[in-house]
Amino acid sequence: MTIHLVPVANPQEDIRALLVSFDFDLLDFIELSDVTGWPLEAFLGKNEQARDLVLAPSLDTNEAMKILESLKEQFGGVNFEIRDRAAVVNFVDPRQYSQFCREAREKAKGNYAFEGDVIDILVPVFSGDELAQHVWSLGFDVKHTLAMVLGLRKIE
Repeated sequence: MTIHLVPVANPQEDIRALLVSFDFDLLDFIELSDVTGWPLEAFLGKNEQARDLVLAPSLDTNEAMKILESLKEQFGGVNFEIRDRAAVVNFVDPRQYSQFCREAREKAKGNYAFEGDVIDILVPVFSGDELAQHVWSLGFDVKHTLAMVLGLRKIE
């Protein structure tokens, strides 16, 4: 399903900046044209199907949740929250976090491409006060890289 929108007041105005200013990237969902003159907010406010399409959880959520639950089981002191297409993962036990990092690096040794992916997920967005926080994409970081680190997927 494609949604076509552009403001009638100035059809030549480039509204791409407006579309990417939301918390989600509407450009992934919307093809612009002069089909309707409704402002974007009003359109999403009145059109439940379009709003659900834009705000719906990622298709990666269910499988990623299982992988993240496995992370919690294998390494204590982990909690996570799914936000749109990403997982915010908090390691609150420094010993378990160190063990996770050691095991991830060990599994990646000798596989140049996989090692690069592992290095990427091991860089926290915040670290301190016995907390290491990561933000991982559900699709690649969790379903691909983390799944291989945890032994849930064959290392490619």
